[in-house]
Amino acid sequence: MKITKIAAVLLAAAAVPLTGCSARANTAPTPSHSQQVTSGGVRPTRSPTRESSTTAPAVVRPGPSDAAKMICTDETRDNITTVLSTAPDPNPASSWRNRTYTCTFRLPAGRIVLTVHESPTVAAAMAYTGGVRSSVHGENTLVGLTPGAFGTADGVVVLRKDNDTMQVDTSGLSPQSRLYARRAAYAYNIAAVVLGCWNGD
Repeated sequence: MKITKIAAVLLAAAAVPLTGCSARANTAPTPSHSQQVTSGGVRPTRSPTRESSTTAPAVVRPGPSDAAKMICTDETRDNITTVLSTAPDPNPASSWRNRTYTCTFRLPAGRIVLTVHESPTVAAAMAYTGGVRSSVHGENTLVGLTPGAFGTADGVVVLRKDNDTMQVDTSGLSPQSRLYARRAAYAYNIAAVVLGCWNGD
């Protein structure tokens, strides 16, 4: 599989002053069945923050973890605003369905969808992420995120950390928008920001 280094993207990410990770996960909107949304690209999933043990017992949650809900906090929205130089709708739509937490940020230029899929074990997460990758055409391995992270030219980035698979999908941005040409770079930068919070950075 081809390795994409995206040096320009990494430089851009380093140059952008982003907000910190103050663990405001509980401020995320409560998922509603009437707000269920789906991504137009690859289904994202997320990675667990500090649960790296492959021997940990499987856990079935009644709702998304605080780590998963970080994709829908005001902090993440502020970071997206910084990355894109434009502000999304202040009230993103969120949902929790089939172990996947979804957050959709609406912009005049289109939409950006973040998802985190919570698997019961690391092995299950690896299988889930592999299934997502096999369903995508034209994906490239990405460096600088987590091992096995991959992305597409139309703006989908998928990575796995521990039990979680995260997807950032910017493919819903309008071709008429100034953001359209750099949607893959924006997806990478947003994924890096969330991953930094999960790593405690």
